[in-house]
Amino acid sequence: MWIEFSALIDIIHFVNTYKKVLTVIFLAVWIWSALRPTEMQNWLLENILVFLFVPVLLVMIYTFKISNLSYSLIIAFMIMHIIGASYTYNQAPLGYAIGRWFASTRNVYDLFVHLSFGLLFFYPIREVCMQMLKTKIFWSYFLPFTIILAASSLYEVAEWLIAINVSPGAAESFIGAQGDFWDTQKDMAAAAVGALLANAILHIKYMFKPLPASAEVVV
Repeated sequence: MWIEFSALIDIIHFVNTYKKVLTVIFLAVWIWSALRPTEMQNWLLENILVFLFVPVLLVMIYTFKISNLSYSLIIAFMIMHIIGASYTYNQAPLGYAIGRWFASTRNVYDLFVHLSFGLLFFYPIREVCMQMLKTKIFWSYFLPFTIILAASSLYEVAEWLIAINVSPGAAESFIGAQGDFWDTQKDMAAAAVGALLANAILHIKYMFKPLPASAEVVV
């Protein structure tokens, strides 16, 4: 127990002020979401991801030189997920607003978050791959894409396993399919599109403004 506590103290000292501010913002949003969620059971189910991922994030911060940009992207995604957990993905106000832009009557927040997963996590995963595996240029783009596809498919399987063990109403809110038979495939495709967009953005950036490898990671 003392070793674990000491490790946590080391991580807190290691994290810079910018990351600490982002962490406080995330905690504030998380507390807000916990106060009056639309469906408490759904909120708890959605937070399984948070409870599992936060320790992993802390280890990543301590082990790798996670840049401020990567941390910002990760926190942005986690906040989006927490908002979905608070309202349920089927009823998030932003989902209706985005749906209206595309002349859709459905709440597309679930699809939007899956797209954002691929878009926002591509750079942090690439950053870790470049540090851990010393990957070449091609693999630094290809590996994050495949990791995002794998993570997206594993999440859908985990989502299914959880859904079949709760009430039908809770399962519907948790999955967010809204009766769409192809919801799982669309979610995975959205994550892939997001990753491809991030891939293209990074490729264009470094094509027109090449940077030395050491400059890509700034703590």
